[in-house]
Amino acid sequence: MAHGLVGEQLDAVAARFLDKDALCIGARRITYGELSVSTDILAKGLLAAGVRSGDRVAIWMGNSIEWLLTFYAAAKMGAVLVPLSTRFKADEARYILAQCEASFLILNDSFAGIDFVQLLDEVAPGLRASGHCPSLPALRTCICVSTQGQALPGLIDFAQLQEQGRGSSDAVLERARQALRPTQPFLIQYTSGTTGFPKGAVLSQQNFARTGYEVGLLQKLTPQDRFFSPAPYFHVSGTMHALTAPLGHGCTVYSVEKYELETVLETICRNRCTAYHGFNFFKDYFARREEFVGRYDLSVLQRAWATGTAVDMANITSLGIQVCSLYGLSETTGCSTICVPDDPQDLRTGTVGKPLPGIEVCIQDRHGSGALLGPGEEGDICIRGWNVMSGYFNKPEETRDAFDANGWFHSGDLGSMDAQGYLRFHGRLKDIIRVGGENFSPLEVENLLRRHAKVAEACVVGVPDQRLGEVCMAFVQLKPGCHVQQDEIVSFCRPQIASYKVPRHVRIVESFPMTGNNKIRRVEVKELARRSVDV
Repeated sequence: MAHGLVGEQLDAVAARFLDKDALCIGARRITYGELSVSTDILAKGLLAAGVRSGDRVAIWMGNSIEWLLTFYAAAKMGAVLVPLSTRFKADEARYILAQCEASFLILNDSFAGIDFVQLLDEVAPGLRASGHCPSLPALRTCICVSTQGQALPGLIDFAQLQEQGRGSSDAVLERARQALRPTQPFLIQYTSGTTGFPKGAVLSQQNFARTGYEVGLLQKLTPQDRFFSPAPYFHVSGTMHALTAPLGHGCTVYSVEKYELETVLETICRNRCTAYHGFNFFKDYFARREEFVGRYDLSVLQRAWATGTAVDMANITSLGIQVCSLYGLSETTGCSTICVPDDPQDLRTGTVGKPLPGIEVCIQDRHGSGALLGPGEEGDICIRGWNVMSGYFNKPEETRDAFDANGWFHSGDLGSMDAQGYLRFHGRLKDIIRVGGENFSPLEVENLLRRHAKVAEACVVGVPDQRLGEVCMAFVQLKPGCHVQQDEIVSFCRPQIASYKVPRHVRIVESFPMTGNNKIRRVEVKELARRSVDV
C-alpha cells in the first residue's frame, strides 16, 4: 500500500520487520524496530527544543544513522528538512540558510577531515556566542552530532536532545502527527538556478512516500533484498533512491559514510548485496577494473537502476547485472520515468523508461510555443502529476516560469518519446553543468571569477569528462595590464565553492564573441571549449 505520510510508511514496515536490520553503515546498524522508536524519541526531542510544524530544519551532515533519524523524525512531527551538501563552503551554506529562513541547523562537528564547527563560525559569526547572527536572523538553534561525546559551546548535543525526547510526553508528538497532511511540505531540495543562485524545490510528504513506494515496486524490491547505494543523503538521489524506496519495501540498506571505490566494492561483496542504485561507482570501477580482477565478485548484484549513456549501461550489463535506466530531477522527487526489469534490454539501456503510474510526460516545442511534439521529435521534456514540486521556496517568479498554464512543469531538458511511451534523454536546454551527478549554474562560478582582482570577464561552460561525465571549464578575460597563471584562478576558486564547481580547465582569452545587445555568445564559447579539451 502507498502511504501518504513518510513516517506512517516507516512504521508500517517496522511493524512487520521489527528485528530486521534497516540501515547498515560502516560498523553501525539499526533495526526497523529501533528506527521506528528512535525517530519518535528524536521527534519529541525536536518538539521540546522548540521546533514546530513548518519550521525549516537544515541538516549538514555526511551519511549516517543520525541523518536517517533526523529524516524520519522531521517527517513525523511536521518539520521541513533542508539538506546541505557537505561539500559546501561558507558562502554557499549561508545563502541557503538565509533563503530558506532556517530556524534550526543539525550538523556534524567534523566530517571528511573538515571542521564543521569552525565552518559554522564562518557561516554564522557570533551565533554560538550570542545565539544571534545578523546575516541569518531566523537561525536560532544549532544541534551537533559530536564525535567527542560531549556538548560544544553554543551547540545542543544531539545525544542530549535524544535524552530530552525520551522524557517528553507521547501526547505532544501524537498531536503533531494528527495534524499532518500528505500535501504539506516535507523537504526543500536545492537545485541549480539559471540566475546563478540555487532554488529550493518544495517537496511534500506525499511526493516522497508515493515516489519511494512506486520506484521500489517497479524495481521489484522485496524484504529479501540487500540494497546498496553510495548516494549522499543531502541529494534527492540519496533521500529518495537510497533511503525512501528501499526502506519502504523492507530491504536491508547498506551505505558508506564517505564514497571511496574500494570501500564500496568491499561493502557490496562482503554483504552480498543484491540491488544497487547509482552510477558513478560503475564509472569508476570500469576505469580501474584491471586492479580488481579476482579480488571482488560483483556477480552477487542482480539488478541496478541508474542514469548514464547507452554505452555505460551496456558495460554494467556485461557484469551480468540487470540494469534499468531512469530520468528524474529534484523538482520531480528524483524520478519521473524509469525502466523496469521486464523491459527488453535495448529499452532498459537505450531509453530512460516510461512515466511512473499517474505521472504524465510530454515533449513540447523547445521554443516555448506549447505545441506538443510527436513520436521521435526532440523538444522540452515536460512533467505533470503527483511527484512534481509545489514550487520554489520564496521564489514566485521562478515558480511561475517553471510551469505553463496547463500545469506542465518544464524541465529545461531535451528529449523525445517513442510511440510506445518510452522517453529518451538528449541533453539540456538550459545552461546547467552536471558534474558527477551534481548540478550547478555556470553563472555561480562566473560571478565568483569576476570578483578576482585581475579578472574583467568570465564565461564558464561544461566540457565532457570520461569519469564525471562533464566538468567545468572557465574562459577568463583579464583586466588591462594584468597577467595570471591558470593555477592562480583555480586556487582562487577552491576555498570558496564546492569542489565539483571548481574549474578543471582554464583558458585566458583576449576577448569574447558578443551578441548585438552586448552578451557573450555562450554557444560559440561552448564550441571553442569542445575544440580545446582533448576528451
